[in-house]
Amino acid sequence: INTMQPESLQFLIDELMQRESSVLHAAKHRFCSRILQHLFKVCPPQQFDQIAASVLKEAGRLACHTFGNLVVQSLMRFGTEKHRYQIVRSVEKNVTSICRQGFGGAVIKTIIAHAAPEDQMWIARACAQDAKVM
Repeated sequence: INTMQPESLQFLIDELMQRESSVLHAAKHRFCSRILQHLFKVCPPQQFDQIAASVLKEAGRLACHTFGNLVVQSLMRFGTEKHRYQIVRSVEKNVTSICRQGFGGAVIKTIIAHAAPEDQMWIARACAQDAKVM
């Protein structure tokens, strides 16, 4: 799939969207998570928007998962401003549990690197306000 054009990858998106739970399972799978990351990297956001919506619904949980955190980070890097905003809000709500996980810290780092400045401040404040995080 590395050499395929984004239009040729539509079949993967169609297959994943047959059942919404397929996206969540793929995000948590060792190899399928890489496919999602690749789709976010090479496809235009309007092409992967349905997949992004499924990931965003579970962004807080995926941020703590071994492979799911990589999918959230990839969406943070290659998604739209709306996607990034939704990831920030989801992580902000669950900052204590996310920061306690080693993988969650990587997601926080990616948010600080790629979020809008005001969202970076929200995450920093959420982390600073919780004594368990510090």
